[in-house]
Amino acid sequence: MKAPFSFFDIFPKLPKVHVVDVGAMPIEGHNEIYLPLITANRAKLTAFEPDQAAFLGLEKALGAPHRVFPYFVGDGRPATFHVNSSPMTSSLYPPNDSVVALFPDVSPHMKVQTRHAVETKRLDDIAEIERIDFLKLDVQGAELDVLKGGVLKLAQTLVIHTEVEFVPLYVGQPLFGDIDVFLRAQGFQFHTFTGLAKRFMAPLASPPGKPGGINQMLWADAVYMRDPLTLHHLAPERRLLLAALMHELYDSVDVALYIIKSLAEAGEAVDYGRYVQRLQREGFA
Repeated sequence: MKAPFSFFDIFPKLPKVHVVDVGAMPIEGHNEIYLPLITANRAKLTAFEPDQAAFLGLEKALGAPHRVFPYFVGDGRPATFHVNSSPMTSSLYPPNDSVVALFPDVSPHMKVQTRHAVETKRLDDIAEIERIDFLKLDVQGAELDVLKGGVLKLAQTLVIHTEVEFVPLYVGQPLFGDIDVFLRAQGFQFHTFTGLAKRFMAPLASPPGKPGGINQMLWADAVYMRDPLTLHHLAPERRLLLAALMHELYDSVDVALYIIKSLAEAGEAVDYGRYVQRLQREGFA
């Protein structure tokens, strides 16, 4: 159910959301989840994309206050970057050929073309990141490396939107369960999946141009929010910004309502009644 009104109509004085996108390569036919915030001039984007063509395209498309850097974000150590037949599958991890071969729709995209040595940067060591309110990750198997290198900045992050995989398409890559355990230990709660991707197992394959499957899930985007039982540790404005993200990006008006109600009950000056009225008017409450 789509929320038919903007959170910022009721709370217009909220500061801009600091969005950090690690692995910002544009994908044809796909809009980033945070795009509505950019369009509404409600966010400042700091993006990282090491693919040269994608970096140059983003640099040309983004204007102030948004920024893009060609950094490899990871664990801060030297690494090998595997450039694959489809740039969107290139990774700091090598393709797991025996697993990839099981999925005819995937294997043509994950053929290594070249390899080269690179230096990676930890999130916590990147001075250009002022703070992270919303973190988006899509780094083809290296998501946990990025997260582990950003523990200090994650301590104030509100929402994480990260690609996760359920089968090891890359050699040695952490899977969804590994990421879930780590983020829960950092004070986040799993919220939802978006973009669940199913693929046929050989010998079946999808019709050309229409990738799909029966039941086998390979990857998805997992959404984590700050644990609602620990929100009292955040400043009221930060809590309200979390409510805005859940409302604007995921239509999770129940979460937003919970946060606003808790702020009102704590004596904060928030327009809880007006938000409830708008929800009731639109059939949400």
